[in-house]
Amino acid sequence: MVRLLPSLVAATLALVAAEVPVNVMLPLDTVVLDSKACSSTRLKNATALSLQFEKLKASGATGVMADCWWGLVEGAGPRQYDFAAYADLARLAKASNLTIQMVMSFHQCGGNVGDECDIPIPRHWFTKDDVWYTTQAGLTTKEYISLWADATPLDKFGRTPLQMYSEFLAAFKTHVVDAYPGVVSEVQIGGGPAGELRYPSYQLQENRWSYCGVGEFTSYDSYANASIVAHAASTGHALWATRPGPSNAGTFNCLPSENGPCPFFANGADNFASPYGQFFLDWYSGSLLQHGRDLSKLGRDVFPAPFELSVKVSGIHWWYDSPHHGAELTAGYQNTNNKNAYYDIASMLKEHDVRFCFTCMEMNDNYDDNDKCRSRPSKLVGQARDAINALGLSLKHSFAGENALPIGGNDQISAIAGHIAGAASFTFLRLTDSFDFDYLGRLVQRLKTV
Repeated sequence: MVRLLPSLVAATLALVAAEVPVNVMLPLDTVVLDSKACSSTRLKNATALSLQFEKLKASGATGVMADCWWGLVEGAGPRQYDFAAYADLARLAKASNLTIQMVMSFHQCGGNVGDECDIPIPRHWFTKDDVWYTTQAGLTTKEYISLWADATPLDKFGRTPLQMYSEFLAAFKTHVVDAYPGVVSEVQIGGGPAGELRYPSYQLQENRWSYCGVGEFTSYDSYANASIVAHAASTGHALWATRPGPSNAGTFNCLPSENGPCPFFANGADNFASPYGQFFLDWYSGSLLQHGRDLSKLGRDVFPAPFELSVKVSGIHWWYDSPHHGAELTAGYQNTNNKNAYYDIASMLKEHDVRFCFTCMEMNDNYDDNDKCRSRPSKLVGQARDAINALGLSLKHSFAGENALPIGGNDQISAIAGHIAGAASFTFLRLTDSFDFDYLGRLVQRLKTV
């Protein structure tokens, strides 16, 4: 019988603990509607997917991430769930000894970076059509229900969005998680556009936004207006409730400057740091935090600990290296005015033991093009990691990440290794027909020793 020296055992355990598992994100259209069966879901190509799963496992992947689309599963009508395709997906994953991180995708597919599908949320059976995020100019987006309408009855059963989300999770647990024990390793709860806990401040549909515009505040729906009126009354600022957002914040593609068209993000009497600016941003970011808190609680009610739950936070790196952090502000992350947005988010998630999943792990700080966008993704990731540590949380339990854009270079592997070291997992975006399994293998090997 071979006996290992204690030092060798300790070293081996340390290596295992240091390893960051790699999951691979599946195509957005992995599950589709079956054209031959009314309102029935199916895997788009189960045979090809099975072969890809075998290659993923051989390359060292631990599992896959998939979107469970609200618009597909409950598209036939309220409380009419069709998880058949996701059960098939679980069977395929189990056959290849892969686990699944399943995203509860309460947003539409289409209109975001990398979207190649058109899956609206099931608004055709909503009883109201005024529950959408709205800009100052009256532009709406139907990517995700306005969080200010979270308590508004919205279907024939009188369910609110939060109740719909909760029942969807419970049905998923019954039909997939419990039916295939051990296959679904994590459930990520979608909190906004692209499944991220944020506002739709940068909208690609109809060419409204392009990089690196500061984005727009989307707090002009009637439910938001009622909320800010109540907030103003409770804080003794009733006069500030006459408008649900600053009038000087410009439009989607404004580039903040001292003499530009969006002075809210510059120095001046009516800027982000003014008394009104702080009042508005406290309400705007606080509303997003409460939405995340509500989602976390309903998720935990359905999936008690130690089952892994996560929420994705957007890596908004442009304008990070500026006093105003404008792009973060419009998305709902108040990372100025002596506030630490990522500490506040991590603290909120800690309340229900929900993992903080962050994007842009593959990016290095960018000083190109005269540094006009003030992009600092590496510093941003560092701030998020520091927030986890400051709360006394373990990165291995409470922090995970993914790349924001397609990758393929060794420099990106190095960036990922530096940013994800010690974390729970890394999710690689995205499996395609021309996927480079050798590159995945190199990434997996690198993340075994970070």
